[in-house]
Amino acid sequence: MNAGYLLLVGAPDDLQGDIAPTLRLPISENFAVLFRGEGIRAYGSGIEVNALAGNAGIVLGSCEMTHVPASAFDGSASAAAQVTEIFSAGAAHEQLWGSFIGCYSSQGEITLYRSPFSTLSAFWRRCGKLVAISNDALLLRKMVPSLSLDERYLVDTLISDWQPSSRTSIAGLNSLGSGEALILRPPEVRCQRQWDPLAHVQAPPIMDVDEAVELLRRYLKRSISHEVRQHGKILLDYSGGLDSSLIASLLADHPHPFTAVNYHFGPGIGDERDYARAAMQYLGGELIEQQLDPDHVDLERSAAASLPHPYRRAFVQGVDRAAVDAGARVGASRSLNGAGGDNVFSHLQSSAPLADALRNFGPGPFSLRVARDIANAADASVVHVMKQGVLKALGLSRRKIRQDFQFLSEEVQRLALKRSGRERAGGVSKLGPGKQEHLMMMNDAEFHLLGFDRGDALQMSFPLLAQPLIEICLRIPSWMWVRNGINRSLIREAFSRELPPSIKRRGSKGGHTDYEYAVFRRHRAKARELLMEGHLARMGIVDRASVEIAFRDMIRMEVGTVSRLMRLIDYEAWLSAWRNGNG
Repeated sequence: MNAGYLLLVGAPDDLQGDIAPTLRLPISENFAVLFRGEGIRAYGSGIEVNALAGNAGIVLGSCEMTHVPASAFDGSASAAAQVTEIFSAGAAHEQLWGSFIGCYSSQGEITLYRSPFSTLSAFWRRCGKLVAISNDALLLRKMVPSLSLDERYLVDTLISDWQPSSRTSIAGLNSLGSGEALILRPPEVRCQRQWDPLAHVQAPPIMDVDEAVELLRRYLKRSISHEVRQHGKILLDYSGGLDSSLIASLLADHPHPFTAVNYHFGPGIGDERDYARAAMQYLGGELIEQQLDPDHVDLERSAAASLPHPYRRAFVQGVDRAAVDAGARVGASRSLNGAGGDNVFSHLQSSAPLADALRNFGPGPFSLRVARDIANAADASVVHVMKQGVLKALGLSRRKIRQDFQFLSEEVQRLALKRSGRERAGGVSKLGPGKQEHLMMMNDAEFHLLGFDRGDALQMSFPLLAQPLIEICLRIPSWMWVRNGINRSLIREAFSRELPPSIKRRGSKGGHTDYEYAVFRRHRAKARELLMEGHLARMGIVDRASVEIAFRDMIRMEVGTVSRLMRLIDYEAWLSAWRNGNG
């Protein structure tokens, strides 16, 4: 990976001189020394670096001021001093946003803070008397070769898929989440959540539609303005859906060059080329189309080999290959993606907003109108929506983490059923069902940040996951997002003047289902071999008999079954990479 870093922190006496050569740490030859301070050493490459005042610490990545639309660093000593004061006061989560890691020393403590939804991940572990932090888990493994697999966590995520956690699938290797801080007062180490989305859900709600629309406009425009201030031509992943169209519409208002790219696998349910063409013709932007090729996917290669968990999907290798090819054609160095839009703009597709309305206003004309809005948005009956909404309002029905035991061995299922399900963040149950589901979706959004493998050629960014925008969205009542029977209606209304006409009321969504199925069919012999003879089978996690039965009936195999088998292959490829100690 081009954008990489390693931070070593500890007691000043344990960090004398250039500690890396002294400890014979396997630091990449591409890494330069970025910072030397009291108790802090930083190494890295391909990453923005800003020093704090008085040699107090360092900020890696892009950092913006929250209350004014400006970069936190402008090269002046006064700006560095201001940011240093913010960090020292523990107010970074309130006064700064962006995609950064801040590491600083203050009052005998060293704090490492990861901004919410930063594209810079932060994995950490103890390394003797020091703590090592990096976005490259392979580097940390080379420093501590004794790291072993956390099989229980791995299996738990196979059953319920990934949920935000400080744990990873490598024992002793921890993950720093969105808005979390790692605080060291050697030899003690503790984690602390500084930015909590729950606090914004519980803040005074924005009940006025006009106010909500104005704030959504202001903060999404600020996020895009931040993007266009960065250097390099932009390649925008463009489906012709709402989320990517919001970004395209605002980019079109700026002189900064960008090219939209639509990925397709020919005619089918996921083909969105007509939407993309009509929208970009309206916006007057450049659109290129990239056809996805199943041969560009290697099932034995894990794109997540440098990560401590198989976050990435195998079929996305083909999308990333197409993105890199498109970027090379147009001279782009940055890739923007609208991932997380459903999470941020509360695309719940459930009766939970009605439950919130019933709790706030009781049964009556207002709640009936909300029920009709949900029914229209979901193409469901009002009676069904009302029934489910009442059950949720009474606490008799709630969204649960879906469990999937398909193709797992009986022993794994037996042990899993013995254990109680993992609990979500404390305090969530006190919320209305709609806000609870919105918060759950926001917690899940971090998975998007780790799902791509094009970072060697293109710097990735996710403008819809900007912290100030998220904070506003969390304060908006759930029923307002389905106004007039349209999903994500407020953000559509906020940019009704900018959005292409074909997108304003579009409710359908495309995807890469056809492509994933084609990848599976093209490589089905290898897929069968990996699942029948690989690590998961030898560890007794996968049930060979059920896998064999599935492969006998390829013609009638359902899309969901293909997706499940492909997810198991993601785990298999990652396990192989980590067992072999390489990526």
